[in-house]
Amino acid sequence: MTRATMRDIDEMGFNIQVWDYMNWALGDRNLGFDRRLHWMGEPVNVTTFKNADKPVSEMLDEARTIAADNDMRVWVVVQHVTGMNISGSLVLIPPETWTRLSQLDVNHELQVIQIEQLYDGLRTTDLGQFALLMNHLQLFGPDESKED
Repeated sequence: MTRATMRDIDEMGFNIQVWDYMNWALGDRNLGFDRRLHWMGEPVNVTTFKNADKPVSEMLDEARTIAADNDMRVWVVVQHVTGMNISGSLVLIPPETWTRLSQLDVNHELQVIQIEQLYDGLRTTDLGQFALLMNHLQLFGPDESKED
């Protein structure tokens, strides 16, 4: 197996882990490739990077292109952090997404989430905090009352 093939498998595995976590946290088994993530009615594009040897600007450019190809104005990058579990993965929120999220945030949910501003308007949080935001600050996991 070539190094490039191993890297692709590693990237795919990380993507699956991120969506498995989001499916569990939001209590929705169908998120990811089949069904889009939404926040305040706006679709959210999530691009994952396990092997973050690319500069941040390249990751953001790639994610911006993917989101634009899908006509999505809200998009984030999820980057693996060595030594952290999946919920500790880094979520990069570009300035244009932050502006759009702020416009949609009528319930002031962004104020509750632990988000840091880095440089040039780029913000960051971890995947656990991002999932909490996408779940409108509700407890994680499937709704037990809906289970058969």
